Amino acid sequence: MKNRRPDRRRMNHDPVRPKPKGSFKKTHTSSVGVVVPCFNQGLFAEDCLASINNQTYSNWRAVLLDDASTDGFSGKICETLATEKVSVTRLNQNLGRSLIRNEGVNRLGPVDFILNVDCDDFLSPNYIEELVIALNNNPDAGLAYGQLHYFGCDTEGKKWPDRQFAPDRMYIENIIPGPGTMIRSRALAQTAMWRGDFTGPGGEDYDIWLQVIEAGWKPIWRREAVYFYRQHNESFLAQSNAGTQVDVALRILRHHKKGITRTVGIESYLEKLIMPELLQTIRMGRFKRASGLLSYLLRISPLSAAKLIVRYYLRRLMKVVSLILKGRSRESS
Repeated sequence: MKNRRPDRRRMNHDPVRPKPKGSFKKTHTSSVGVVVPCFNQGLFAEDCLASINNQTYSNWRAVLLDDASTDGFSGKICETLATEKVSVTRLNQNLGRSLIRNEGVNRLGPVDFILNVDCDDFLSPNYIEELVIALNNNPDAGLAYGQLHYFGCDTEGKKWPDRQFAPDRMYIENIIPGPGTMIRSRALAQTAMWRGDFTGPGGEDYDIWLQVIEAGWKPIWRREAVYFYRQHNESFLAQSNAGTQVDVALRILRHHKKGITRTVGIESYLEKLIMPELLQTIRMGRFKRASGLLSYLLRISPLSAAKLIVRYYLRRLMKVVSLILKGRSRESS
């Protein structure tokens, strides 16, 4: 049986989209490359690219990459969307969330700024222009990002981020969105690009933002730039949980140990982000999972991890001893 294209009427309703202010075209000097990866979400690709075509900023080009979709129609849909400004590539092998971004950047060629857009999302008409202005007005900024407006499922109306980036908490919480962040090419050139070991648990964008900031660049937030983020059951954020979050935290520790040591402290980082999940898996009897987390952790930071584990179980042992002594005291009285 052939795969049939799903009925769009059954998908989540799109929010009302703002129209661009005026129909003029400006002369823009800074070039922007837009990377749009697609895996089994070709149904939304046309709307995504329409929002890019509808930008008030004109000096951009985009690459749409079908990451070896398996649904039978996404790749075909992508092929129909090629234009003079949008090149389309169908990959024979799936690269995953991280490496597909590197592929897109390589296929773009030289540009001043790079913007990642998920193909099931879309941009407000002035999105690119707002971020280009922000980066051009702040030469020490390596990346600029807007605000995600969620739609679909039960997240309708949610807006994130809702506060400014805080350097002292950058290793504790990621407050910079994954999709919709524009990176200065010179800043990206100082990183290791998107790393493959983040493909499974996610966090590849968190890692790249940290690399840019650690290289001496600053982030800048433009709340006025609105990125419409579609969340549905297959969205990556919808599938995120405590397990995937601790996997991301372990990889962040692996690649950013120096920064964490300097700002947060390894033990504090472990206590906040990793030990609760590790101890919970032990209490639940999920020993295979706990063994995997523990072995990964001991490879990255053996002394700090061993110290925290010993301290935790020593406290538990002391509580048991205290209860025993209290019980004996009562019996003797």
